[in-house]
Amino acid sequence: MGGLGLFRVAKPGSMVFLVIFGVLPARAFHSIDTSQDDVVSLSELSRAIQFYNIGSYHCSAGTEDGYAPGPGETDCLIHNSDYNPPDWKVDLPELLRSVQLYNARSYHEATGTEDGYEIGAATLVQPQTALERFDALNLDEDDTTLGPAEAAPELPTAQAFDAVDTDDDGVLTRFEFLNYNEGQLPESGVQTDGPTIVLVGPDVVELHCGEIYDDPGASAFDPDEGDISRYVRITSHANWRAPGAYIIEYSVTDADCVSATVTRTIQVSDGSPPTITLKSPSPSPRNAECGSTYTDPGATVSDDCQGTPALVVDKTQVNTGVPGNYLVTFVATDSAGFTSTKTRAVSVTDSQVPILTRIGAAVIFIPTGTEWIDPGVTATDKCEGVLPVTITGVVDASIVGTYDLEYRAMDSSNHSRVTTRRVVVYDVAFPPVPVHFTGDLDVIGVSMSPSPLYYEANEPYFFPGTMVAFTIECSDYYYDVHSVTVSADGVGLGDYGCYGGPELQVDAELTLDFAADYEYCNWCYEGEYEGWVDEGEYEGWGGEGEGEGEGEGEGEGEAPTDGSFENPFRLAALYPRSNFSIDVDTASYSLMRRFLKNSNELPSPYDVRIEEFLNYFDYAYPRPSGNKPFTVYNDIITCPWSPAHQLLRVGLQAPCFQTDARPPANLVMLLDVSGSMAGSDRLPLLKNAMKEVVDHDLNWNDRLAIVTYASGVTNVLTSTACTPANKPNILAKINALTASGSTNGSGGLEMAYQAAREHFIEHGVNRVLLGSDGDFNVGVTDVTTLTEMVQTEAETGVTLTTLGFGIGNLNDVLMESLADHGNGNYHYVDTLAEAVKILVQESRSTFEVIARDVKIRVEFDPAFVQQYRLIGYENRGLSDQEFEDDTVDAGELGLGDSVTALYELIPVPSKSLSPRCTAIVDVRYKDLDCDRSHLVTSTVSNIVQSPASADANFAAAVAEYCMLLRNSKYKGSATYSTAAMLAQPGLDVDPFGYRAEFVQLLNKAHQISK
Repeated sequence: MGGLGLFRVAKPGSMVFLVIFGVLPARAFHSIDTSQDDVVSLSELSRAIQFYNIGSYHCSAGTEDGYAPGPGETDCLIHNSDYNPPDWKVDLPELLRSVQLYNARSYHEATGTEDGYEIGAATLVQPQTALERFDALNLDEDDTTLGPAEAAPELPTAQAFDAVDTDDDGVLTRFEFLNYNEGQLPESGVQTDGPTIVLVGPDVVELHCGEIYDDPGASAFDPDEGDISRYVRITSHANWRAPGAYIIEYSVTDADCVSATVTRTIQVSDGSPPTITLKSPSPSPRNAECGSTYTDPGATVSDDCQGTPALVVDKTQVNTGVPGNYLVTFVATDSAGFTSTKTRAVSVTDSQVPILTRIGAAVIFIPTGTEWIDPGVTATDKCEGVLPVTITGVVDASIVGTYDLEYRAMDSSNHSRVTTRRVVVYDVAFPPVPVHFTGDLDVIGVSMSPSPLYYEANEPYFFPGTMVAFTIECSDYYYDVHSVTVSADGVGLGDYGCYGGPELQVDAELTLDFAADYEYCNWCYEGEYEGWVDEGEYEGWGGEGEGEGEGEGEGEGEAPTDGSFENPFRLAALYPRSNFSIDVDTASYSLMRRFLKNSNELPSPYDVRIEEFLNYFDYAYPRPSGNKPFTVYNDIITCPWSPAHQLLRVGLQAPCFQTDARPPANLVMLLDVSGSMAGSDRLPLLKNAMKEVVDHDLNWNDRLAIVTYASGVTNVLTSTACTPANKPNILAKINALTASGSTNGSGGLEMAYQAAREHFIEHGVNRVLLGSDGDFNVGVTDVTTLTEMVQTEAETGVTLTTLGFGIGNLNDVLMESLADHGNGNYHYVDTLAEAVKILVQESRSTFEVIARDVKIRVEFDPAFVQQYRLIGYENRGLSDQEFEDDTVDAGELGLGDSVTALYELIPVPSKSLSPRCTAIVDVRYKDLDCDRSHLVTSTVSNIVQSPASADANFAAAVAEYCMLLRNSKYKGSATYSTAAMLAQPGLDVDPFGYRAEFVQLLNKAHQISK
């Protein structure tokens, strides 16, 4: 389209003028016509205007007016990227004329194009009236005035503009413009016929409160100007949310300033009841534990007309003393008498087992001929009160021997609990005799076979004449024991090593003395090493029935390298309860893979955390039903590396997500860009991992901030919505990161948590994602201070996931400790595939928590279990008090997570093979919005599964492999070959190939170990 000229001759008798529209050079036209189809569409013209007016697209440097691009300012061009001569530039007059041509609707011949809007070379026509020319020039669409730039095509000089602007206000009114174009001015005092205005639609409209009304408006006509409906204005409004009658006024003014008005009546009435919205509608029904106090989250009420009516809540129907389904009713009535009712379903369930209280001692000692009177056991239930107790077993007080009694109570929900009592009937001439222990019992422990008849003041009692094997146990936590000298009543029996000991007949009261030749482990007190303690202060271990309690502590020295730091066997009679926090970290497994594949060497025994190996894999546990956060599973198989023992597997399984929908995320990437991250397996891998998160896991509903730290701390990206339009900029920020400087990790944590708090999403995922080698050397470096910081933030709802990178200076212990205290998880990233597994494939379990502070207790019945050993979880142990205390932090369970724990059991020999309860599993957890825990109880049958399932064997294979890597003293007959054989059946169901890779790694470790 070249220089198009349009010539317009005014009506007879009026002033003749020449209008030149669209002096639009071909270069400018084609720069706007980006589709090169010789027509300018609405989107093309809009783009031209936007590009021209946005500051970054035109340059003020080198020009006086800031509009016309200067020489060499190629980024000021408006162009098609496929057709871009470097000298094409669009100046302000060209754009103005483009806009004017485009906006002159009367210039577009509808028959020439489908939509009547595209400007084609053959479709430009003449304007019909001065009003149409006014609209064509009225670029700001204010319908009242033309500015100098708008009037430029008709009045190309300032003098011409000023001549028409009769009131000298700097703009042309429609009145001034029309009289100029008609060549006449109105005569003073002469009035023309005014406009007429007519309602479109009914005069009276009836509406309900809040109803949306699409006003049809009014039409207007003027004898001189024709249809002037577009100038109709509404000068009053109705309140759609308040009942009443409202008058809506419509007015119009013609070019002669003559006005006309018309009105419409809007009658608003209240025709709808209030709206009740339940708070926390999920889960439905809402669960309540039998015997508890039900607290309803409530509801909100609103009304379109009446504000907020009163809400009446009736929850008297909910009887938490009886299991069943109940309703909470919400009723609201507005001032117009309309009533709404809403209900919430409440399910009262009995998930707790009865409470048994044994009257008298667990072991009772009576001489023959004495009448046996059972002191009994009481049973109570939170729902049902006192329950009957069934006793299994009899005592024949006329015959010397031991008699085991079982007391069982069951409630109406089929939850049962069992306790036992042993009755020792002895010959009055030969009563049971005690064995006293003296010596270095703070260094070693002593186990006995057969088990004692009973304990009194921690001293075992035996029948006279019993042959007893006494075995020395070395804990190796603080001491390196060389040998132990044993004497009986002052007579030396010999020197023994760990797990040796004398065998002798106990005929009378006996005192055994154990003198140990030992020294402190030098790694217990030289140098700082998180997780190891000195001076015998190891939190969680202890007597007085405190049970399994492998706690955390700070100690000194290097980590052990002989695999000695592992849970020992515990006597069930003394310590029947084993407590630990769950752990879903997997870093130790990935770190092992890195050692084998990249360094061709075995990992350090201390780096092998068995629970993280076990929990790297899925075991197809049953999925929970309904609204339960997890299922509890257990089975027992023969222990592969010690066939006289048994292997108990305890598993938790969280529900898998059924939809792609998830809560919105407020994520802060905290990235270590210090000099120690310069290797290819560190910052470059970290950047690629973060880009996977942005590309595949975050969407428009999520927000992302990026904080980096080295010698200082930088806010690289303020919290930004992860829309498709923003993602290129986010990825560019990540790509630009480089490594240098020292490591101010504490400063980075403070800034990252601040960014997370500022954009906290209620009921969303609020998490800091830390990627680092853990080498903090600037700012706060004290481990206790750092863990206290992240624990405090976790209590506010902002959690922490840590990702470890690199090797050598990787602070694996610090990274795990930060994640544990930050209510998150710790993973080690050795490959991009591992990053995708953690952050994309398993992102829901990595970031979405469904149960907080999850603790597990296994209580063993000494009548069936002589000794037990928890395999792994050494730094996750809890005391009995910590298990019960809801203020004690524990691990979190994510969506789709599974947790596996293994116990090696030494069973009591010669027990019945009929199904009996050999242990009770208690799981304590908290809901996301509650600080009070729930307790889920299940029982463990003593029946050994034969043959063992493929999953059970695979878990055993993983444990065997770990014990071999740790050179465990408990590995028994385990070999790499037997572990591979155990794992093989488990490869049949291996959708991602993780199990097959495990066997490959196992075989490689075997080769390296030779």
